[in-house]
Amino acid sequence: MRSKNSFLTMITSLIPIFIVGILGFIKTRLFIESLGSEANGLIQMIYRILGYLSLAELGLGGAIMYKLYKPIKDDDKEKISIIITTATYYFRRIGLAILIFLFTGMFFIPLLIHNNTYENIYIYTVFIIAGLPYAFEYIFYKQYYILIAADQKQYINNIIFNGSNIVYNLTLIIALFKNINIFEYILISYPFVILKAICLKKYVKKHYGYIERIDKIDKETINMSKDVFVHNIGDAINNSCDQLILSVFNGLTYVSIYTSYLYIVKYLKDITGAILKSTLYSFGNLFASKDNNNGKSYRIFKEFLSFSCFLSIIITVVFYYSIKSFIMVWINNPEYIIDMLGILSFTFLISINIIIIPINIAATANGLFKYTKYYSFINTFANVILSIILMRKFEIGGIVSATVLSTLLIWFPLVLKVVYKNLFYEHSKLDYIKQIIKSLLLSSTFIIIINLLDLQKYYNNSILNWLIISTLCFLLTFLLTSIIYILTDKYFRNFIIRIIELFWKGKKNENINCSS
Repeated sequence: MRSKNSFLTMITSLIPIFIVGILGFIKTRLFIESLGSEANGLIQMIYRILGYLSLAELGLGGAIMYKLYKPIKDDDKEKISIIITTATYYFRRIGLAILIFLFTGMFFIPLLIHNNTYENIYIYTVFIIAGLPYAFEYIFYKQYYILIAADQKQYINNIIFNGSNIVYNLTLIIALFKNINIFEYILISYPFVILKAICLKKYVKKHYGYIERIDKIDKETINMSKDVFVHNIGDAINNSCDQLILSVFNGLTYVSIYTSYLYIVKYLKDITGAILKSTLYSFGNLFASKDNNNGKSYRIFKEFLSFSCFLSIIITVVFYYSIKSFIMVWINNPEYIIDMLGILSFTFLISINIIIIPINIAATANGLFKYTKYYSFINTFANVILSIILMRKFEIGGIVSATVLSTLLIWFPLVLKVVYKNLFYEHSKLDYIKQIIKSLLLSSTFIIIINLLDLQKYYNNSILNWLIISTLCFLLTFLLTSIIYILTDKYFRNFIIRIIELFWKGKKNENINCSS
């Protein structure tokens, strides 16, 4: 059942990511053409600041997710009801706190923009209407999303959220053709936020009808949330500091250029994450069961580690090979072409983001928040200092390099130590390090070969030409990497066998159902 649910989660994440991603590329170009780079920089910066609103939940979401694994596994309906009651009680108060933050924090936004050309009242209004859906989420449906995910049914959330996101992005594209303003652009999201809430509530009422309001608060969940909260502060600052630093020192146009590349990086990371993170909820269920006692969890962990490194090589090489030409086809503005340091930095940012996914999954699924909570601060402090220093000399390339260095040299070693000390203590963390070294060496080798062959000259500004050459690059990289991993990595071979067996069992069950 774990494999089946993980597979359904992967599929319901992966397919919509492809669709929404493509629509997002169209939407971004239309937005820049219609409203300009500064407006795009403004909206991107505001949404990054709104990302800090996740801090308002005080880490409660992650703690609730972890606390639900065992009662769901044991079918303890009373305990589930207590945890959901606790979540509802606090989430509604968090929603009200977010509203207060929106109407007070708006006064500081203009101070974060270098050479601001917008009226303050304009920025205040954009900030408020962009932030209201965040409050709505906590007041009306956040607890239901967490319950469904903890029950290994994240694919239900994916169907609801990704389905509405596809329609939402299509609506935005049509609207941008009609030259809407930035307020109308944001307000289009409102009906879809309400639709998500209605769908989640109806699903929970139908499938979890036993949940009832209980006059009892699970204080242990709240205590754990403090650890997650500290953890989330560092994460939120770390994820947003680059855009804010660029806005303060360089202006909104730089933010627009940076976020255009970051959109591609996030798109590729999300594709990989849809494949790998589909295992997060199954990992939580696995560690809550007796299966963990026989070492099964570590074998599965190593299989996904091997596969994530395999994916990182392919995605990294194709990104490096095709990014410049894609930017010209997509944005069609020479101002958006960055230097070689910037390209390399974004390339290795993708690689690092992918190969640390398994260790983050293991830490999250096992609730190791109390051990890693301060590591986010250490990493964030190093990232901010490095970003300011390197940005002054190397601009976007420097600020991305700072993120790569702080993640690889600080965050990763610290979390790796915690996971192997508290979870995989019978095994060596060198297993993970060897996989990363292998992945980075292969990626670097392929990139050096590309530079020596000067393959960039075969591109032009044709989308068809870009698509054909990039596809050939992907197929060649995929073939070579597959051969290397099949020949040298038994865990990769085991992963492929597991996937084949999953498809085979699914097909066999389908045939049995059809026969009956």
